[in-house]
Amino acid sequence: MEKLKGNRKISSGSTPYNQLDFFVQNLIKATVNTALPVKVVNVYSNGVGKTGYVDIIPLTQSYDGFGNAILAQTIFKVPYCRIQGGIASLIIDPVVGDIGIAVFAQQDITNISNTPQKPFSKRCFSMADALYIGGILNQEPTIYLELTQNNEANLIAPLSVNIKTKAMTIDCESMKVNANTINMKANSVTIDSPATTITGNLTTGTNGNGGNVSMTGQVKIKGGLSATQDVTASGISLNSHTHTCPDGDTSSPI
Repeated sequence: MEKLKGNRKISSGSTPYNQLDFFVQNLIKATVNTALPVKVVNVYSNGVGKTGYVDIIPLTQSYDGFGNAILAQTIFKVPYCRIQGGIASLIIDPVVGDIGIAVFAQQDITNISNTPQKPFSKRCFSMADALYIGGILNQEPTIYLELTQNNEANLIAPLSVNIKTKAMTIDCESMKVNANTINMKANSVTIDSPATTITGNLTTGTNGNGGNVSMTGQVKIKGGLSATQDVTASGISLNSHTHTCPDGDTSSPI
C-alpha cells in the first residue's frame, strides 16, 4: 500500500477494465476543471461602466503523486458578474479579499463578446477560462438591502443615501421621517425646492410638544390658521400688539 503513488489502487492494474478506468480518471482529474472556491487578490473595475476583471487564487490546493501539496497559482484577468438585465444593474463590485466561486468554461473564452466567436484554442475546462461569481464566506456587511419573508425591506446605509431622478412617487398609508440627535449633533430635514405643496393638514409638535414655524417671504394661507402659541409677523406679535388711537394706545388682545 505504501508504494502506491498518485491515484493508483491495488486493483488499478488487475484487469483491462481497471487499467482503462485508472487512465480515464487520471485524465479527467488532470485536464477537467469545474468549480473552485477562490479569493480575490486584485480588482480592475470600470465603476458604473461595464463589468471589469479580477485576479483570483484558488483556496484549495492540488497535490502531486506523493501526496504533497502544490501551491495554488494566481489566475489573471477573470471576468466577474453583476446582477444585470439590459441597462438595469445592481452595482456591487468585488474587492480584494472577497471569497467567491470560479467556474471554468467548456471552451476558450479569451475573445468572448456579445456575438458568437470561434475559440482561440482547443483547450477545454481550463483554469485559464475562469469566470468569477461572488461571494461566499465573506465579512458581515455594514451597508445592505434586506428583503425579509414578512414583506419588509430594510435599506441600511450608515452614511448617506443619494437618489437622483426626474420624478419620484411614494405611495403609502403612512410615512415617518426621523431626524434625531445622533452623536451629540443636531439633525434636521431640509426641503430645497422652488415650490412645495401640502394638500392635507399640517401640524407641528405632537404629544404636547410645541413646534416653532419660521417663514421667510410672503405667506399665503387658503383656509384657517390655528396656533396654540403666539404668531409674530414682521416683528409684531399677534397676542401682545397694540394700536394707536386719538385717546392713546389700545391694550393688547390678551
